[in-house]
Order: sequence, then structure tokens, then C-alpha cells
Amino acid sequence: MNNDFDFKQVEKRMPYTTPDDFFSRMESDIYSEVKNGKALKSHRRFVRLRVATGFLAVAACMTALFIMPLPHRNNTTESILNVEQSFSKLSAADQAYMLDIYQEDPFLNE
Repeated sequence: MNNDFDFKQVEKRMPYTTPDDFFSRMESDIYSEVKNGKALKSHRRFVRLRVATGFLAVAACMTALFIMPLPHRNNTTESILNVEQSFSKLSAADQAYMLDIYQEDPFLNE
């Protein structure tokens, strides 16, 4: 690697140009919009739109909660029966393997 690089040889020029009065004109335009209240009106409109959208989202969620069927809370006995039926369909070797794994589980046997 060549360590003789000299930054002084790099050309320093800006690739972008702006008109001479660009920044002063931009500043005066911003002041005039704030003074006339245009910027504040558009901000208020944006805030109102966001609040309305939020209310619509909450209303949609509440409607979905009432329309969707709720799962029954007594499904635990049905689930246990399904597990027992599935376990009984396994071979004796598979049942023994499942019981060994269950007994060796560090999270269940704390």
C-alpha cells in the first residue's frame, strides 16, 4: 500500500451551486409563512388527520373484538384428551422415548 498520499493534491470544489440570494430569500419566505399562519394551519390539519386516523383504528379494533368469535376457556380438558389420544397411538418404544425426554427436561423439572 502506498503511504505517500497527499490530501493537498485533492481538488476541493463544491459540485453544487445555489443562487446568491438563496438563503436570505428562503429565510424571508419562512418568516412570511409563519407570520401569515400558513405553516401553523397545515400543521393543525396534519394533527387532526392523525387524531382522526387513530380514532378510526381504535374503532376498527373494538369492532373486530365484538365480531370475532372468542375461543372457549374450557378447551384445556379437550386439549389434554387430544394429547392422551395421540400418545396412546404411539408405539411402546416411542412412548418410552417421550417419557425419558420429558423426565430429563431441565425446564419442566426445576
